[in-house]
Amino acid sequence: MKEKPSYSDIHNGRAKINKQQTDNVNLYVQMLLDEILIKARVKKLIVDIDHALDQRDYSSFQRLSKEYKQLMDG
Repeated sequence: MKEKPSYSDIHNGRAKINKQQTDNVNLYVQMLLDEILIKARVKKLIVDIDHALDQRDYSSFQRLSKEYKQLMDG
């Protein structure tokens, strides 16, 4: 006959599942926040690049364009 698992076995199993679910949620939230920050930075870079072009500021344009390219390439 098969033995029933003890209360502590069940409790420990649930704790492991809850920790894994929490870790998964934390990872998803971190990925979401990273994506939001990257998109916001890209939008700001576009505005700053346009401004550098309007001002004929070649060095700022080069620096900002390089950062933009790095963000877009991943």
